[in-house]
Amino acid sequence: MGPALTLVVALAGTPAGSAPDVLGGWAGTYEYAADSGRTAGSSAVVVVHTLRLSPAAGRSCRLTSAGFQTDTTILCDVTGSAQEITVAFRRYGDGRAVNAYGVAVYRPGQPLLRLRRLDRRLETEMLGLDADGPRTGALFAKTS
Repeated sequence: MGPALTLVVALAGTPAGSAPDVLGGWAGTYEYAADSGRTAGSSAVVVVHTLRLSPAAGRSCRLTSAGFQTDTTILCDVTGSAQEITVAFRRYGDGRAVNAYGVAVYRPGQPLLRLRRLDRRLETEMLGLDADGPRTGALFAKTS
């Protein structure tokens, strides 16, 4: 079976007007609220990381981080399987490879985090994402 025929067969079971879920059921919104305590002035130091995986977007995703001294959007790429995915940096939301201060915190293709399905829970492994707190555990949770 040639590549074109394989694609036709793969799309044959897809309802009209919708894209196949190439993310193996990972599509949705995931959040992690990183709580790093309080400042000396008693302000909460919380950053909410939101990962959006859309089946219509193929293998691309959006990771936003907002909260204490943070407001970042990262466009990312997803690889993996139905049991595990890796989210890698592509560029910032403004299309550049450097942040708002001109600093290249991540390099294109650098893995940021990995999500694994283990029994009935979701495990996160922070790889390159600059986030305070634990590096592994039940960090990101699916919200929709």
